Amino acid sequence: MLTFTRNTRDADPVTGTVDLVIGNKLTVKLNGLGPDKKHYQVTSDSPCIDVKQKADERFQEQTIRFEARMACQGARITALSGTGEKFLTGLTFNVVPRLELPPVNTDEGALARVLLAESITPDDQEFPGGEASLTSMRLIQQVLLNRLGFPDISVFNRPSARTITALIMAGLGNEVKGFGAYPNIEAKQARLIANILTIGNDASDRRYALYRDHIKRALDVVTGTVPRLEGDYYGWRTKESSHPGGAYEQPYNIAGQTFIN
Repeated sequence: MLTFTRNTRDADPVTGTVDLVIGNKLTVKLNGLGPDKKHYQVTSDSPCIDVKQKADERFQEQTIRFEARMACQGARITALSGTGEKFLTGLTFNVVPRLELPPVNTDEGALARVLLAESITPDDQEFPGGEASLTSMRLIQQVLLNRLGFPDISVFNRPSARTITALIMAGLGNEVKGFGAYPNIEAKQARLIANILTIGNDASDRRYALYRDHIKRALDVVTGTVPRLEGDYYGWRTKESSHPGGAYEQPYNIAGQTFIN
């Protein structure tokens, strides 16, 4: 069976089923010639994978680039020799859609960006695991929904309206760091969110699966796929930040956040 290898120094084999996101490109090497001493013609049995080859008959190794064009499952890659023989490569592709956050001008979009900006990223050494990270995201949502239903909403830094977005923007960033001028997000938080989305939509990145699950957790919270977590928390602060003041008490620590009621 023919085997592809990654176009990297360690030349790891690329076999089995490989996930790509629409728009992703994967460049690999194929070493060896067919029975006629010419390069194989590599093809996909599905239009969801576009195949580009860069072959030079002077060399046994050729470069293959796979590009994910549309969503599909089980696109098989075969190699055809110049003598008409078809060889299995053992490589198939699943192509999944890009993960996108809700529109920036919606409460769901604002909350999704806050959840990603406030949560520990999956490759951080202090990442608490998916379950704890999800709980933290749900608690942040709980805080904002509890504030939304509080009779005197002005105590939360005088938001301009009774909406999630207004609560996030309240106090010119004193409530949620980096979000005081939302939808304009401060550079540090904006870069973090953009980086999370880039990795979670790039299946060639070794951190892809971890980050994709991280984005999915945030989306599950804001879309209601995961139900609201009931409780009495009205504030939170990230690790090493100061106490928010007021009458908050009974702190609960999880996933780098302290929740208070």
